[in-house]
Amino acid sequence: MGNDRGWGTALGNALLLQTFVVRPIAFNGPVWSLAIEASFYALAPFFLRMRVGWLIALSLASMVFYELPRHDDWGILYLALSKFNAAKYLWCWLLGFALRLYPSPLVLGITVLGSLHLVLGPYTPEPLSLVTYLISLGVILAATRVRLPSSLRSVAAYLGDLSYPLYLFHFPVCLLLFIHFGIRSAGVFLSASMLVTVAALHGVDGFLKPRFFKPWLLPGS
Repeated sequence: MGNDRGWGTALGNALLLQTFVVRPIAFNGPVWSLAIEASFYALAPFFLRMRVGWLIALSLASMVFYELPRHDDWGILYLALSKFNAAKYLWCWLLGFALRLYPSPLVLGITVLGSLHLVLGPYTPEPLSLVTYLISLGVILAATRVRLPSSLRSVAAYLGDLSYPLYLFHFPVCLLLFIHFGIRSAGVFLSASMLVTVAALHGVDGFLKPRFFKPWLLPGS
């Protein structure tokens, strides 16, 4: 991997190659996982066609990657395996597929055991990581049973659309305000982050995507 500065790193991050080819850019910590998430979405059609046994087997293999201890002196191969973040975090994504596509006591039991794996693992020390996991589990289980009114669906869809640009821009916005303007107010951080988020959503999805991105990527659509 290259260093965490320079045009090569910036270009690699723009092309979603961070953690695979280049290091994540240092000034925006949250982007480290974007390439991994994009690769998971790209593989989703294959996961949808997998039998439950393969999904569980791959999940368990990923859990092994997740638990590998940190020993940089155990050789290059071990170092590569222990640092391969896409393999380490695949298990919870695959268990979601297994639970949604093949609901059974066995799959549910393995998924619930994943919460213990999350607590005991070395990479998720935050208490709220377990809360996030359990909420996601509940959403998957209730997805086919919950029916929202159309007005609430529209609100939920809009908030969902806001989540990605908020995830992407909140940290550099707060950093800019903190370092260059000396602002310390959490309220200002939140307000500025939301304003940039809304502007980014409507600028990209509302203006650029239908006029430039979609005709270029999907000509004739």
